[in-house]
Amino acid sequence: MNKQQLCWFEDKAQIESTTLDALTTAVTKHNQTFKQQHPNEYSYGLTIQELIGGIINTAIVTENSANKLNNCSLNAIGLATRQPTHLVQAEAMTLLRNRDTFFWSKYVQPVVDQVAYISLYLTLKAEQDNLCLSNPKGSQWYELDQTNITLCQAYQQMSEYEDGTRFIVGVGLMEDLIRDNSHYLYSEKVNGKLIFIDGQTNLFTSIDATFYSDYFDFSHIQIPKVTGMIYWAINK
Repeated sequence: MNKQQLCWFEDKAQIESTTLDALTTAVTKHNQTFKQQHPNEYSYGLTIQELIGGIINTAIVTENSANKLNNCSLNAIGLATRQPTHLVQAEAMTLLRNRDTFFWSKYVQPVVDQVAYISLYLTLKAEQDNLCLSNPKGSQWYELDQTNITLCQAYQQMSEYEDGTRFIVGVGLMEDLIRDNSHYLYSEKVNGKLIFIDGQTNLFTSIDATFYSDYFDFSHIQIPKVTGMIYWAINK
């Protein structure tokens, strides 16, 4: 498939320039530090971003024509399955069929339901594409110190998987686990190390995804401090 066919139309008209400028600055600053500390992981992350077609975080806003809002659960799954977000949405609508089981946009709010519906989609996706989904219902929620995620039991379990394993990772504020206090990322084990990719910032080809390795900081996308982590593990 041509790379251009994978890209969603870029419409910046309805996003304030100050918002885009602040986001671009924050992502650039963070990724420059990441590149210095983890050059191999940084290069690999860019490769995945390019493979999907430049726009990882395609805007998926039901009944909204502007590319303004983005859904992190669709995004993380798209990275794991190497699809732009709008194709994940289209496929999930076909596989899940019942709107009550969609895991994005206005159709689901409680995180516990979102986790259940992500699990359902991944199970159906694994059967369809002959993937190995190690934990169909996801892991349990583990306590997380976002300033040092390597201490989290979820991280330690993920580290035990073989190279090439792909992960959808959910994080949230355990004390108040609601939609606004949660987020989803993609992770992969590469050369014995875990890289985390947050495509939520990759609104347009001019803004990269945000890459993490040993800590999280979501202040630039207004996600509060997170204290819990859950994951799904997929092998091709």
